[in-house]
Amino acid sequence: RSKFSTDCKGNVILEWKVNNGLEWEPRLRWKIEDALSGKEGLSMTDMAPHLDVVAQEDSIFSKKLIVCLLSRDRKRTVAGSSYKITGAPRFGGPDTDSQEIPVDKRDCLDLAEIQKILLRDFSIPLEETSDLDLEKSNSKDAVDIWASQ
Repeated sequence: RSKFSTDCKGNVILEWKVNNGLEWEPRLRWKIEDALSGKEGLSMTDMAPHLDVVAQEDSIFSKKLIVCLLSRDRKRTVAGSSYKITGAPRFGGPDTDSQEIPVDKRDCLDLAEIQKILLRDFSIPLEETSDLDLEKSNSKDAVDIWASQ
């Protein structure tokens, strides 16, 4: 389970349940003005300053292909050779605990299938995935990192 909250500095915080669902813990934080609401999206040039951080050897993003697109009604995630779509109700609310969250997950997809998904659902052109190699993403260490995603 996840929920959005805000802090006194105007940051948006994505929190998730820990300790067997007993406590909320911050997972991601960003400035509200950095949200993409109403924008076309970011180009690879826009993302360049952040690449150094995620490309560091100790970053989980350097160990596994992870692409995520979050909308109001679903979360789409490519993690290695798996594709998962999680539907509503994804985020908090008074009766979320009693509702089942629909999930569609496909595992062990080959490179061509992953490239088609990246193009169709994430608008990532085939030219940008031509050198994609899933071997590192599918290693045991990388699989263990995001097994719950």
